[in-house]
Amino acid sequence: MPVLSELIPRCPVCGWKMVPWVQDSTFLQGEAWKTAYRRYENFVRKNQDKKLLLLELGVGDMTPSVIKLPFWNMADKFPETFLVTVNLAKESSPEQLKGRSLAVCEDLSLFLHELKENM
Repeated sequence: MPVLSELIPRCPVCGWKMVPWVQDSTFLQGEAWKTAYRRYENFVRKNQDKKLLLLELGVGDMTPSVIKLPFWNMADKFPETFLVTVNLAKESSPEQLKGRSLAVCEDLSLFLHELKENM
């Protein structure tokens, strides 16, 4: 069924079409995502022997294989890596990351504001 373009909701910031959260060409398959993912992989490969801080900010459990599980894997695999998660929901990390991870249960905007104020 055709939908009039003016009925499609748009992002109030950038004006881009809002879409339901589904796996389509804009999620994990589009060229922009693939390009960003290659940059991310190159960064990790280049810095895996250095001290890395992984920040998981506001990531829920809808798609753990996209961010959460790879971060757990990297934090476990690279000895100089520390993982910080900030989320509204109570978070936890695997037993093998004990001492190399921190879970903060707080609103992300409040957390960042408090962090900025205390720097």
